[in-house]
Amino acid sequence: MSDNKASGRDLKEIVSALIEKTDNLKRNINDTPAKLMETVQQIRDIAEELKKSGNELLFEEQLLRTLMENIPDSIFFKDTESRFVRVSNAWADRRKLSAPEETIGKTDFDFFSLQHAQEAFNDENKIIRTGIPIVGKVECETALDEAERWVLTTKMPIKDKNGQVTGTFGISHDITEIKMYEKALQKAKDELEIRVKERTADLQEANKNLESRIAQLDYITSVSYDMAQHIEIDELAPVVLWSFVSRFPDSIACCCLWTPKGFLSIAATGALNTDNGRIVSEQAMAVFQSSPLHRTFIAENWTEDDHLKQFNWPGMKNLPFYAAIPLLADNRLIAVVQMFGGVNAAKVYKEEEKALSAIATQAAVSISNALHYRELGEKSRLQGELDAARSIQQRLTPDWKPSIPHVNLKGLYYPAFEVGGDYLDYFKTDAGNWVVVIADVCGKGVPAALLMTMLRSSFRVEARGETSARKLLCAV
Repeated sequence: MSDNKASGRDLKEIVSALIEKTDNLKRNINDTPAKLMETVQQIRDIAEELKKSGNELLFEEQLLRTLMENIPDSIFFKDTESRFVRVSNAWADRRKLSAPEETIGKTDFDFFSLQHAQEAFNDENKIIRTGIPIVGKVECETALDEAERWVLTTKMPIKDKNGQVTGTFGISHDITEIKMYEKALQKAKDELEIRVKERTADLQEANKNLESRIAQLDYITSVSYDMAQHIEIDELAPVVLWSFVSRFPDSIACCCLWTPKGFLSIAATGALNTDNGRIVSEQAMAVFQSSPLHRTFIAENWTEDDHLKQFNWPGMKNLPFYAAIPLLADNRLIAVVQMFGGVNAAKVYKEEEKALSAIATQAAVSISNALHYRELGEKSRLQGELDAARSIQQRLTPDWKPSIPHVNLKGLYYPAFEVGGDYLDYFKTDAGNWVVVIADVCGKGVPAALLMTMLRSSFRVEARGETSARKLLCAV
């Protein structure tokens, strides 16, 4: 199948030439001796060439045999029907054959799975049709009697001296270990990508939460500033309500102040700012009062709540969420904010719970300050009134010394409080009689002072026409 490197002629051509020369020798046996010697020399030359070519063919066969027996890669030769003509020892060993010759005449369908055998058959048919080799194809060999194996395969056409394809041959290099490393590397890469995605998602979620928290803090700061601008309770209450309602779309609310006599509504929005709304608020507050007053009361759907569904508020069915948020200052209940919200209000509350808690704390402090301011104002007003009453009471007490025969009289008045019930009076009637009254009303403060003033008026009225002290006392 190879060219004769010594003479450049095919071995068959050499043999044919030798036969031809022999025939000529037979025909020219009667030629001259010179002609005979020339022919013999030609025969010798041809024989020498034949010997030399045969040695080279044997050498090439030895090289091929050494390659086929020792190379660790799988080598195979096939005819145009994809039947094995020859395979390397490594190919036979991988198929667990006793000798490479067992493959002769067989096909891939005898050793591999149908899918792999069909793919190999199609590749070889394409090479036979086109003469184009397949170089470096990575494929998975799925043999019938062993685990899958990855190989790097190159297939080439076998051509005769006329360039016609007479078969195929190929070599497959086992890359299973490399593929295992690739799979392990790909697995590690996939796991790393998953971790990166998870970490990225965590960071995005953390960033989202941080942005949300910053927005909440900005809102709390803004609300705190707005509350600080109002010290009057009537002006502050709507601001407190807005700070809660603005976090819940389509919600209504009311703010109820805690007093010794119970809760007093000081501001309301929407339907809660009506007569029916105030009834709803009072009924809901009754439920809130039955629970621990320092805890927020939440009903995601009040129509299903065991405590609230009894009321069946018709105007509130579209606002199923209910919350009663206590406003505590120094662990002391100041007020309660009630809210009714839509179907998404429960979700909003969970997201905004920390912010609402901070707003509730700030609102409690602001309302407490407003109440204290009002109390100081009332005290200041009351103190002014008491000072005026004291001045009036002091003016009602004579500060001059009467000129009564045989009597030395002088009064000095110091009440225990701003005003009191001590009574000292002396006056002269129209009849010329002197009336001196000294009395002490039980009690102190304003009630005693009022009673003392009434006594003074009574004595002065009754004394006009009375001359007997006994009768005057009885009349009074």
